[in-house]
Amino acid sequence: MSLQLEQVDLWRDGVQVLRSVSLQILPGEIHAVLGANGAGKSSVLQVLAGDLEPANGKVSLQAQALAQYDATRLARQRAVLEQASMMDFDFSVRDLLGLGRLPHALADTPTEHAAAVAWALAQCDLEPLAARPVTHLSGGQQQRAHIARVLAQLYPLHAGTPRYVLLDEPTAGLDLRHALSLLQRLRVLAAQGLGVLWISHDINLAARFADTVTLLADGEVIAQGAPDTALNADSLARCYGLPLTPIDNGKQRLWVPEAIDSE
Repeated sequence: MSLQLEQVDLWRDGVQVLRSVSLQILPGEIHAVLGANGAGKSSVLQVLAGDLEPANGKVSLQAQALAQYDATRLARQRAVLEQASMMDFDFSVRDLLGLGRLPHALADTPTEHAAAVAWALAQCDLEPLAARPVTHLSGGQQQRAHIARVLAQLYPLHAGTPRYVLLDEPTAGLDLRHALSLLQRLRVLAAQGLGVLWISHDINLAARFADTVTLLADGEVIAQGAPDTALNADSLARCYGLPLTPIDNGKQRLWVPEAIDSE
């Protein structure tokens, strides 16, 4: 049971951006994808979401080709947070989260709809902002509202069918407290069976919170596995194009980039 890519090639505007990429998102796990700008991270997410069709390879959900799912069925099992989520209308935060329930509109009772929205508000610490227009919020608060929207789409998690959330840099714009709170909440939700794909630039947060990491460089997987093994000096140097030094603080190994030669 998983959402996965198998030997996927993808071309965009005449350029190959993914080369034989394989990875799987398992229920109950957080899978972080790391890489430099242009490495192919967002392309991986878009293929897994069904927004881009690969030239070669397989994309499947629960051992069934993703293309065989109709849009409503797919939306009930996987939700997607793109890198930029814009809101031009003065919807309240509560109403924005209600939009996440659209795939369930024919099945939701008013009580179930309200329960889903209340649950998602609580996941992202948004109850005090529920009545506020989204356009009146700070950038970080808007980001939290959109994260809550995609979580509302997957409620409830214990319904018997695995759920997956695909998050493209979800901590971007969040202050440190809310970034850590979100990742801790994702760990709790993964323990309840949610499968999480997390696109990130933060090596140390990925090492701390992810179960599995995939490192990409120029559209290819250069390392994959548990953080303790996949994140090493060689793979990180290949991934980011500069040397990183490990520092052991007694609780966690932290990776620090060496100075960049500007000459």
